[in-house]
Amino acid sequence: MKVNFDGALDKDSRIGGIGIIIRDSAGLVMAAKAVNVHDVADSFTIKAIAVIQAMKFASTQGFRHVILEGDASSIIKSLNRADSDLSPIGCLIDEGRILTSCFHSCIVSHVSRQGNEVAHSLARYGLSV
Repeated sequence: MKVNFDGALDKDSRIGGIGIIIRDSAGLVMAAKAVNVHDVADSFTIKAIAVIQAMKFASTQGFRHVILEGDASSIIKSLNRADSDLSPIGCLIDEGRILTSCFHSCIVSHVSRQGNEVAHSLARYGLSV
């Protein structure tokens, strides 16, 4: 399953939105979700929360072989590195790394903004739900 995720942030209200869409190999939508998150510090934080929520959502839907795709290259790079992340979102990155063990296979890869458009739209919608 391909799991696309994204996060959006309203800086003034510190409200974040998360969008997740899961598709099968034919591109058919298997599940989708928009989530609202309060008291978000910055855009890096909401995108890190988004990948964690995407993993949890895919796992609870019963998917065991996933390709996670997001357009936040720094988050993707951090998840794929083996060394400790000492940044302010390091604990979120660590949680994401732990969650990959919930799957038989889990690939985390970067996709362009254009390739992540539906997840981005869901994240924007998540700001208002």
